[in-house]
Amino acid sequence: NLEFICVDENEISQIQNFINASNLTNVVLSSYCSFTPGGDYNTVTGNVRLDSNNNGCDVSDFSFPFLRLTVDLNAVSTNSSVFSGNNGVYNLYTATEGVYTLTPVLENPSYFSISPLPGIAVIEEIDNSTTTLDFCIAANGIHPDLEISIAPVFPARPGFEAVYKIVYKNKGNQILSQQYGVNFFYNQNLMNFVSATVAPSTQGTGGMQWDYANLMPFESRSIEVVMQINAPTDVTPVNIGDELTFTAVILPQAGDENVQDNTFVFNQTVVGSYDPNDITCLEGDVVPPSQIGNYLHYFIRFENTGTAVAENIVVNTEIDSNQFDSSSLQLLSTSHEAYIRMNGNKIEFIFQNIALESGGHGNILLKLKSNSTLEIGDSVANKANIYFDYNFPVETNNAETIFQSLGISTPILDSLLSIYPNPVNEVVQIKSKINIKSIELYDIQGRLLQTQLVNSFSTELNLLQRANGMYFIKIN
Repeated sequence: NLEFICVDENEISQIQNFINASNLTNVVLSSYCSFTPGGDYNTVTGNVRLDSNNNGCDVSDFSFPFLRLTVDLNAVSTNSSVFSGNNGVYNLYTATEGVYTLTPVLENPSYFSISPLPGIAVIEEIDNSTTTLDFCIAANGIHPDLEISIAPVFPARPGFEAVYKIVYKNKGNQILSQQYGVNFFYNQNLMNFVSATVAPSTQGTGGMQWDYANLMPFESRSIEVVMQINAPTDVTPVNIGDELTFTAVILPQAGDENVQDNTFVFNQTVVGSYDPNDITCLEGDVVPPSQIGNYLHYFIRFENTGTAVAENIVVNTEIDSNQFDSSSLQLLSTSHEAYIRMNGNKIEFIFQNIALESGGHGNILLKLKSNSTLEIGDSVANKANIYFDYNFPVETNNAETIFQSLGISTPILDSLLSIYPNPVNEVVQIKSKINIKSIELYDIQGRLLQTQLVNSFSTELNLLQRANGMYFIKIN
């Protein structure tokens, strides 16, 4: 009647061989029955905070979520990392004495100063004690830097509701606020807006906007949007295999250190059915070779398809060092509180005491860079294993992306057009490297306000008499 064996990670292969030799085909073998070492162990813990008022870090300062800290023991790399949780607190468990060196890993290290750097914790005796090692991070210069992405919580099916998660993050070192700062656009002919977890600040045909305030450095926020997808019988039908396009934009863009990731375009293929436990590369199955060495976003979904509550869920994924730069890993969002650790190239997301009901779902959004040594025609892939309590792991699909030139050449608009200033008080200047035939001005509801024939390489648009707000300029 043996159903489950819990073993230490380094004994799994040995015990698995024994089970196979004993023909015990229905026995689950895993180390995920406990998430701390057995027997006696010490804990190194601490909070990672932002010194927002330049007076040193205290309990009132913002705590950094999902910050990775590499771990060295006696000046030798352990090839492992721990992460701060949603509350900014990290935990390192150890049954080995020695001098531990913890070093925060930042996406943009030049934006910040860190104290201490590195952090040192000395474990002289394994006595179940706790050592506290806090980190204080302060701005170095002025570097506004925002990013945004879209992920499908529930995919698009004809005639059903689909759910999209908009995740936006402040990865710069300035506290940011913006009216109409988060923007989401869709094809209103193919779907209808149903609801959002945060009420839009303004809404028009095919788009909506949200204000945001006091977005702290390293802080991620998310909004889930529910859309009703057209059925094949609607006036404008949606069928399996059709492609839907969604765009998210975060403002302000003026002065942003990397304005390219202020806009995210998500192309989604409509499906008839789907696996609730899967992984998706949000950039798609094919990306241009110019993206080699850049970030790819991966969205992992899990759903309890059993009949009982899942008390603990673990999602692990291994990074292929031939395809990805594991040191570039950045976590953007988890649906539930998670304890995250990294050993070698294996990342584990531990949702302890999640109590996920039957039919309940969760997700993880991360990004990492492909290796810059890849070439045209090379591909990268990621998959994950999902453990629900004491069951066999659910293995996801293999999300494969190939770097390949597309059949149609797409001009890089940033190199063709110059539009300034933005925001504008009176006159917008528009300059182009190719001839402009006409420009059209639209309001947020999609109504055409003005058409201007140009037939030149430059023009200007006077907005002095327009009400304050957001407008769209269409350039032919």
